[in-house]
Amino acid sequence: ELAHEYKKYDVFLHPSENDACPNSVIEALSSGLPVLYANSGGTPEIVGENYGASIDDKDFKSVFDLVTKKYNYWVDNINKDYSNYSINQAAEKYINAFLRAKHNQKEY
Repeated sequence: ELAHEYKKYDVFLHPSENDACPNSVIEALSSGLPVLYANSGGTPEIVGENYGASIDDKDFKSVFDLVTKKYNYWVDNINKDYSNYSINQAAEKYINAFLRAKHNQKEY
């Protein structure tokens, strides 16, 4: 249901501060939505300039102009890099991280 809801919109607004790994941003990207975000926490690293933009210190007209100018670029990048935000990719990364941790475990 959430994926269908995301698809009704053109962008995802995430003004949260200090969110280390916002699942809602990953969900939005996996649904094809560019993200407008506060330059805080882990969101800038996840979204960067390829999938959206920081809205810090911008007025509405500036944000509107930016979205109008960059929208197709962002959507194309999101579609091209879709697998980076899929649940399968996320699960594989978690499994690999756990396996690496187990392999590097020291016995006392």
